[in-house]
Amino acid sequence: MDTNAEQNPLEIEVSDYGPIINAKIDMRPLTVFIGPSNTGKSYLAILIYALQRVFL
Repeated sequence: MDTNAEQNPLEIEVSDYGPIINAKIDMRPLTVFIGPSNTGKSYLAILIYALQRVFL
C-alpha cells in the first residue's frame, strides 16, 4: 500500500464538463462513483484517467 497517497490525498475540482456543473472529488486509493444515469460519472472517470496518464 502506498503510504504517500494516504498522507497527501488528491482533490479534483471540475466545472462545466459534460453534464457536470460543479464537482469536488477527494480521490482515495479506491474511489467509487454512484448515482443516477446521465449525471456525469463516466465523464468524470474518463477525465481522471486522462489526467493520470498525462501527469503520473
